[in-house]
Amino acid sequence: MRVPAKILLPLLVVLGVTVFALTAVNGRSAPAADEADPQDVLVTIGGDEVSRAEVEAAADENLRSVEMQLLQCQAQASQNRHRALEVAIDQMVQDRLVEQAAAAAGEDPESWKAKQLEQAKAEISEQELSDWYNQNRSRLRGATLEQVEPQIREFLATQAFYSSLRDEADVEVFLEPFRVDVAAGDAPSKGPTDAPIQIVEFSDFECPFCQRVTPTLDRVVAEYGDKVRLAFRQYPLDNIHANARKAAEAALCAHEQGEFWKMHDVMFSEQKELGVEALRDKASRIGLDSEKFNECLDSGRYAEQVEEDFRAGVLAGVSGTPAIFVNGRPLSGAVPFEQMAEVIDEEIERLGLDEGQ
Repeated sequence: MRVPAKILLPLLVVLGVTVFALTAVNGRSAPAADEADPQDVLVTIGGDEVSRAEVEAAADENLRSVEMQLLQCQAQASQNRHRALEVAIDQMVQDRLVEQAAAAAGEDPESWKAKQLEQAKAEISEQELSDWYNQNRSRLRGATLEQVEPQIREFLATQAFYSSLRDEADVEVFLEPFRVDVAAGDAPSKGPTDAPIQIVEFSDFECPFCQRVTPTLDRVVAEYGDKVRLAFRQYPLDNIHANARKAAEAALCAHEQGEFWKMHDVMFSEQKELGVEALRDKASRIGLDSEKFNECLDSGRYAEQVEEDFRAGVLAGVSGTPAIFVNGRPLSGAVPFEQMAEVIDEEIERLGLDEGQ
């Protein structure tokens, strides 16, 4: 069965980039990292020799960027592979259900499906069209309901048609949802460390979407109680947010005094004021010991921890913020509560937890 091109082509591109980066340099096989002698001379300047170690030190920032790109490619390839399997399963299920239902009706599968879809389209109400349009208006680039009504009707009818086929059939899918091995570690968190639902958020204090998802996460913690642990890991996007990395350090300095979440809340509520002096002011206003906080921030004590969090995010496939993992299942962007709750409920059901537990 064919995998749709919109899934297959990005997958091949990602895999191709990863394989190329791993196996070829200027058309030759790349040597293993430990085969390159740091004392190798890579250039001489007026008789002075410059070693590989010196060149790599000078290129450190760019090399780090390349390494991060490679890790992101590998993580994305893994997720794309799983998505390709999901798409293939969905298509196979749909095709088989149509074949079985058409055979039971004594009709040709394509003719039978066309008839059923036409009937499903006729049953889509004006209210359903309007509701879908209003919920997705921001994605439609200014198109009016009249302009996109045929496409919306087709989409809703197709969904309803295949949903009804699945509801009437015995379909079991044993492919596990895609998961990433990402841990909370010692990150600031809310909820029991042994909670069955572990939520890890990678976030940036200057990111407006991270600010937007915060009420959703607060609601999750409030409604699911001890079933959930929420951990916050740092993922400052330095290329677009000049103050994000120091803000991340400030949050961990506040955590040192037991007030991470207070600092978290005030930084998100005053997101346009995250310069060093503004961070000092916030720390003072929430009752931190200013001398200890300032010493912590000035020393860069948590710079390495921020970098470790960032690297963990890259390994998990994070490329933007907020990135949220529910028992390892990735959710990207400021997802609404309903979408997050759906994943949490699936995990609760998978673990066999009763409502009272």
